[in-house]
Amino acid sequence: MTTRSATHTLSTLVCAALLPLGLAACTEDAPLPEPAPSPETTTETVSEETEPETDDSSTTVTVSETEKSTDAAAAAEPAESPTGPCEWTPAEEGDIGDTISAYCDGQFAVIGKYRSDNVEYLHWDGNDWQPIEHDGRDPASNFKCYDHDKVREMGAPEEFVEKLTPCR
Repeated sequence: MTTRSATHTLSTLVCAALLPLGLAACTEDAPLPEPAPSPETTTETVSEETEPETDDSSTTVTVSETEKSTDAAAAAEPAESPTGPCEWTPAEEGDIGDTISAYCDGQFAVIGKYRSDNVEYLHWDGNDWQPIEHDGRDPASNFKCYDHDKVREMGAPEEFVEKLTPCR
């Protein structure tokens, strides 16, 4: 095999290996997961034993079980919270595949996949993180763009608004 042929083969293999990484960084992925509160289930068991009155009588045992699930109670009546959990990995500490947070103040958050352009802008509604509706697409980058004044009216701080791509 000639040097030119070996170089061509090697460069073809490198391109083939790196192509999926390049494509993954530019695709629009599914919505990013939100941190989930840990479920709690409580089980109570109560046992009662009665003593026999005479030697001929038998022992009676009564067992009753009560199971309470805090998940079911929470689903029936969700408790509102003024701020949401900021449990994503901070961007500075992220690693490949992590869902990271570039900003989170409990009311507004910017999350995304580490080292990708897959970014979501979220607002806490009292019960859950909700995506902020985009107002269009930037003609140069095709990224989602936002009306900054509209987001400010939602109560977003300027530090958050500055992270949004403005619609031109």
